[in-house]
Amino acid sequence: SIKLGMREYEIFSKNIYYSSKEDEELILYSDLEAALERQEFFIVYQPQVFASDHKVSGVEALLRWRHPKRGMISPEKFIYIAEEAHLIAPIGIWVLETAVKQYQKWQYQTQNYLPLRVSVNVSIQQLQSNTFFSNVQKILNKYEIPPEFLEIELTESIFIDQAELIIEKLNQLKKLGIQIAIDDF
Repeated sequence: SIKLGMREYEIFSKNIYYSSKEDEELILYSDLEAALERQEFFIVYQPQVFASDHKVSGVEALLRWRHPKRGMISPEKFIYIAEEAHLIAPIGIWVLETAVKQYQKWQYQTQNYLPLRVSVNVSIQQLQSNTFFSNVQKILNKYEIPPEFLEIELTESIFIDQAELIIEKLNQLKKLGIQIAIDDF
């Protein structure tokens, strides 16, 4: 409200007003369920460089969400909601397949001269899934990408719970030839 003399004016925004953080999270949760189907997610690729010579060593696939009404939504706002709602596994597989598919396109465009690797963030829920390892193998086989060109990136907090199970899953990936990286260390 704005008072000008004896008159009072109220100004409203076309944007949705959220009475609380919980209301915003509930709306995001509702929209997140259909975001994959509506193809609202996309990936940006951040170059990774060697500190010694500044040459590009790979790219990290970073998930982004372009909401049809709210515009760009930061991963900090929706990733934890996806984890709590147990939607991170299907979203994560989509990210993995999209990144590997893009890597295959880059290989074709550069006539197989692409010694880089593509790095994909993986959550603990994905690692705990019984189908994660087989899904990774299927995706690599489908796009004919050698496992050494894929890097699975984890945060160090992933090791707090169920460390033995996580280490077992990581050893399976390592035996396949997939690189493992620790983020936010």
